[in-house]
Amino acid sequence: MTQILIIDDNPTIVRIIEMALQSYGYQVASANDGETGLARAKALHPDLIILDIMMPKMNGYEVCQALRADPETADIRVLMLTAKGGIDDQIPGAGTYVKNLRERLHGFDVGADDFITKPVKFKELKQRIDLLIQ
Repeated sequence: MTQILIIDDNPTIVRIIEMALQSYGYQVASANDGETGLARAKALHPDLIILDIMMPKMNGYEVCQALRADPETADIRVLMLTAKGGIDDQIPGAGTYVKNLRERLHGFDVGADDFITKPVKFKELKQRIDLLIQ
């Protein structure tokens, strides 16, 4: 069974994503901050990590970089969650688009495999997960 670790500091978001993923048949674990997430990633070695960018203590970029630097976790797929970056955020002007592009490029620089925008659309989330864990 595919195991997914959700690392996000918002318990409501974690619970909603967790319920959706369980309904798709995935085994789900969670952590509410980056430090705990790193420890759980080492202990569980999940197939995929869904990682929020904006968190206290360690942000998602720092967590992703630490995952990639550790041989025990370097091969785990990482799908980063961003609150910005959807088409609605890109319409008002180039400034917002450039900021979102920089966020994504920075994520790829630290080792993210893909991004998904909040609020999460569950059909898209499942499709992205399926592509990443093939």
